[in-house]
Amino acid sequence: MNAPFDLETKQPLAPAYYLLNYHCLKDGYRLGVTAIDHHLVIAPLETHNQYQQWILQPNFVVGAQGGGYCLMNCATGEFAKVPLKEKQFTTAAESHPFGQTDFCLTCWPAGNDQGNHLWTIQTATKGTAMDAAGKSCVYGTPVMLWDWHGGENQCWVFLPAL
Repeated sequence: MNAPFDLETKQPLAPAYYLLNYHCLKDGYRLGVTAIDHHLVIAPLETHNQYQQWILQPNFVVGAQGGGYCLMNCATGEFAKVPLKEKQFTTAAESHPFGQTDFCLTCWPAGNDQGNHLWTIQTATKGTAMDAAGKSCVYGTPVMLWDWHGGENQCWVFLPAL
């Protein structure tokens, strides 16, 4: 799959995705973004683990090649909140994220390696990107926002959830 969404309509092509960190994948580790106790961390990929499955909720962002999206966790029904600081989630009941750039992420092509189509997931307005802290491939490594530098720990592979 070249992109996790249709390039014209910006609609997701699968109901849900695993987000695998490319830096770890390249080093032989299948680690994905996981929701644990209201925090985002990387953890070994477990198929059918809904805490590792993310729904891309389309949200319009001007100029974003991949469109704008809110990441909603399949297990909790909560949206990943940006910026990723003390509280990383918000429930749909607390706040409706659509139209608010605080909650919106954009996807940008970051290259291709051995059939893996790489994406940078950036905030809509801040110039920061989702980042596996310290380029670490250890279970529990925080996923956070960091100034975009184009490193492999800021590249992600969207894998359709089964």
